Parts: sequence; structure tokens; C-alpha cells
Amino acid sequence: MPKTIKFYDHQLETIELRERSEIVLDLSEPGTGKTLAHAQHFLEHRSKGGGAGLIACPLSLVGSVWPVDMAKLDRGIDVSCAYAANRAEAFKPGHDLYVTNYEGLKYVEANWKKLKKELGIDWLLIDEGTAMKNKEAQRTKAATKIARDIEYKAILSGTLGSKSILDYWAPMNILDRGKRLGSVYSGYRSAVCVPVQVGPSSSMIEWVPRDGAFDAVAALVADISIRHELEACHDMPGIVMHNLQISLPKKLQKLYDQMAREQAIILAKGKIITAVNGGVAANKLLQIASGSIYDNDKHGEILDLQRAEIIADLCEEREHSIIAFLWHHQRDMIIHALVKRGRRVAYIDGTVSASKRNKIVEDYQAGVYDDILLHPQAAAHGLTLTRATTTIWASPTYNYEWFDQLNRRAYRIGQLNRCEVIVITARNTLDEHAYAVCTEDGVNMRDMFNAIANYR
Repeated sequence: MPKTIKFYDHQLETIELRERSEIVLDLSEPGTGKTLAHAQHFLEHRSKGGGAGLIACPLSLVGSVWPVDMAKLDRGIDVSCAYAANRAEAFKPGHDLYVTNYEGLKYVEANWKKLKKELGIDWLLIDEGTAMKNKEAQRTKAATKIARDIEYKAILSGTLGSKSILDYWAPMNILDRGKRLGSVYSGYRSAVCVPVQVGPSSSMIEWVPRDGAFDAVAALVADISIRHELEACHDMPGIVMHNLQISLPKKLQKLYDQMAREQAIILAKGKIITAVNGGVAANKLLQIASGSIYDNDKHGEILDLQRAEIIADLCEEREHSIIAFLWHHQRDMIIHALVKRGRRVAYIDGTVSASKRNKIVEDYQAGVYDDILLHPQAAAHGLTLTRATTTIWASPTYNYEWFDQLNRRAYRIGQLNRCEVIVITARNTLDEHAYAVCTEDGVNMRDMFNAIANYR
């Protein structure tokens, strides 16, 4: 039966936009309750005789967020969750809403003619739309093809464009087939950016936004866009960020410097420094700075336990903390240090099932655990962990989406206490650069969001 839920004014604004516009780009911050607003729109859509819905989201959210939010509104809505192991069964007729991960879009696209006819899907939502920023990715191509035959569409992302203004083109193409930003990517790129040579080779190009590009794009997408910021919608207790710098032991610093020189030589041999080979080099250096390194067989060798002990010190000074880790060796080091001090600990990463994940979150919120470790790829989205007031990054990350989203697991609606984010970085290492780049990406992203807000 439908339930009576009191929506906040900003959620009602989102629902109203969905009612008057067939396509919507929701750029609201994490923690503002946008999933519940869109779930309500689907409920109203279905109750008026609308077709079935399709949601594509991160794998970690398939069974843990959308079925839960729909049940909050109406337990009578039949939600089918499609994973790799059950896709054929999950996409059978008779359900109201079909939820799958991004990889499931390829299955839907391959069987779209049959599924469109049998399921009657006319409502599409892509959660965390940054997953669609690469126009060449199979998931993006599949979503684009599917969307052509769907009338009601929405893309949600609180961090879209965190890397580049170019990231807006593919998601918008899914929504409006090029109506607002053009149907040809190269044309859009030339219109909003200029190429700048960033290395000795003419092929080393970075596309830099033109003056006024953010305002121009904002004006083009403003009619279908909405953006709500958490602190503007709610009386939040505030959040502060600290960069806790440490020095590596001399032996580890020497190893780090040696590896840095080797990676520089390797990169110099290539004509083009790509995101792939540059990322591999950066990852190796960040791993060493963290106190460990993986060999070619992906076995981690522990080099230093300093960070794990510092994190344990920080946690002992606090009742409940969230710890972001990037590698399994880091997770194991931190858990060992915390358990040794009598802390009750749980973790969520890609190895944890959806049902176990939900139980861990429930128990953490109930105070069963003192600390929870999260890998951002598996746990940066969809979780409410307001029991915590501190988020500790064992190492910085270059991924702004991970950084911003995971920091919002504690700082969201329901948080009553002032929060803090602590990022541990090692001096004279790539840690410092990763931290700086991450925060700069946030500034660039906010420029775009502010421009959109000005056109509303």
C-alpha cells in the first residue's frame, strides 16, 4: 500500500520538474534525498497508467537502494533486481520496475526489441551518471540506443563534470539525442574547449575550457536541470577537512624515490603519456607511499605499518569512524591495527554481497561496530552512515567522484553532529599531488554547478 511520506520542499521541486519535463538532469548533491524524489515520480507515473521502469546504477546499489526506497513509498511496487547470474529471469514480464547494473545495459540493448514489447518500459533512470561520460564505452552506447525508444528519462549525478566540461556531452546525448549540446562530440569539444599542448610531442594534448564555456553549457541545459545543495536544503551541523601530513621512514622514502625515477624513465620512453600508463605509474607510487606494494602476481608486500597505527590512534579518539581504503593490503593492515586495540570493525568492498552489505550498514547505524572500512568503488554511493562523524582517508585518491561521494556517507540528512574529513598524505610523495588535484576538480565542478544554478 502507498505510504504517506513528508517530502522536503527541494524534493517536491524535483518531482514537479519531472512532471513537467520528460527528460531531467538532476545534479543535486549526495545526501539530499534525490533517489526518493525520483522513486516517487515513478510511483505516480505508474499509478497513472504509465509503463514499467528501468534503472541502471552501480552494482552496489542494485539491491540495496532502489528496492528499499520504493518500499518506503509503496510495498506493492514489484521491483526486479537483475544481476549477471539472473538477467534472463529478472527481465521477464510482470514487474513494475527493473533495476540492473551498468553492465546489464548491454544485455538489455541486445534484447531491446523483445524487452521493449514484452515489458512496456517507457521510464528510464541512470543513477550516478558519471558512468556514462565516456562516449566510446559499451555501457554508454547501450544506454544511448535504449534511450531513443523511451519517453521519460532522467540522469542523476552529484559529481558529473568533476574531471572535465566534456563529460557532459555523452549523458546529455542520452537524454536529448544532441538537441542541446549537439549530436557530434568533436563539434561540442571544439565549441567549449581549446587544445593545449602539455608535453614535448604535438600529440600530448589537453582540452582546456574556453572562457565562458561553463555559462554557455549551463544556459543550454538549464531548462531540464536541477541542482540542490545539502546545506542550502537543510540546517546541517557543518563539515571540516584536514590534511594530516606524515613523513615516510627513511628506508621507505628511499624506495619511493627509486620507484619514482624508474616510472619517470618508463613514461619518458613512450611518445604519449596516456591516462592508462600514467595511472599505472601513479598507482604504484601511491601504493608505496601507503606502506606496501604489489608484485606482478598481485601479492601485497607490507613495507611499513605507520599509517595503520596512525588511523588506529585517530579512531581511538572518536566513537565511530569511517575509513576509506584503496587496496586490500591497506584494508587488512588497518583492520589488524584496530582489532588489536579492541575496536569492533566491519568493512564493505567488492567482495561483500548485497545482503551482507545491508546488514553491516544496519548494524553500524545501531552501534554494533565502532568503525567501518569502505572501498570507494564499492561503497561511495547509496549508504547512510550517520552514526559516524569522522571520515578518514588512509590514502588520497585522484578520483574526485569517489572522494566527494564517500565523504557524504556520514554528512547527509539525519546527521546531527559536526563532521570532519581527515586525509592522510605523505610529504614529498605523489600523495600531495593527488590531494591537490582532487580538491581542484571539486572547484571546477562547482563552477559548472554554479553556472547552472544561475540559469534556473
